[in-house]
Amino acid sequence: MSLVMYAMADCPTCERARREMQADGIAYEERLVDGNAANQKEVLRLTLQRTVPVFVKGSQVVIGYHGERG
Repeated sequence: MSLVMYAMADCPTCERARREMQADGIAYEERLVDGNAANQKEVLRLTLQRTVPVFVKGSQVVIGYHGERG
């Protein structure tokens, strides 16, 4: 089961999450929502919110990173 992160390219919180997960060796698939209507629709379906980052692993959905939301 893989980890998916919905993010925006220029989101500081998303960038922090990227750096920390890479430093910790955490594998993830990044799906950018800026400029991608399908990814925008999917994250809205999952969260009913317009915020990033959003992490999905199986049926678990986590909005934000360490309490921050971009």
